[in-house]
Amino acid sequence: MNSINNTKDVPEKKEFALHRSSSEGSVISETTATSSDVVDAEKVSKWDLKTQTPHGGQEWSEIGNLVEDFSVTTNGLGPVSEALEAAKEALLTIEHYPPSDFEPAITDLAEFLSPHDSADMRSRLLLGNGASEMIDMISRLAPKGQWRPGPFTTQYQEYRRSATNAGRAELHWSDGGAKLTSIVNPCNPTGDYMHVEEIKEYDCEETLGGPSLA
Repeated sequence: MNSINNTKDVPEKKEFALHRSSSEGSVISETTATSSDVVDAEKVSKWDLKTQTPHGGQEWSEIGNLVEDFSVTTNGLGPVSEALEAAKEALLTIEHYPPSDFEPAITDLAEFLSPHDSADMRSRLLLGNGASEMIDMISRLAPKGQWRPGPFTTQYQEYRRSATNAGRAELHWSDGGAKLTSIVNPCNPTGDYMHVEEIKEYDCEETLGGPSLA
């Protein structure tokens, strides 16, 4: 994945180069910087590029006057105070393993998402340790074979990393022979959106052989 940095009133210099790898796609970070905030491109990476896809702006969070980092979907205004209080309260039981049935979190989430049919919603929910874990599980459990990304030129790159690590060859997005199709909707980071009917039509028309849709 390529990362592209846009700066304001700052000449292009080597110091502002971001991660570059052979993967297609891009993540855009918009920053302003001064000479005191220069990040050395030779020392910037915190990632193991053999197993990880750079995203999330860890390096750019160290720039004191960062304006906006579009490579991550965090709240630019900072964490919600209620979330911080909930995290503090949870620390009181940190010595215990989390419940294997995900309760009460999964039921609470189901009731929030579907107050009138929470039981059905709960049966369709699976909680994990972040998106990357769930993406890896899908890449490994889906029917063996090639994979393809969604129809957008730029999209979240964890799917490509995960598919590669699972030994899946990549097809062009328009190739109907894939066993696994990964559609990021709304697309990250561009915001492009496909309606449910569009996704169903895309899946039925373009993909053959009993595919999985992630």
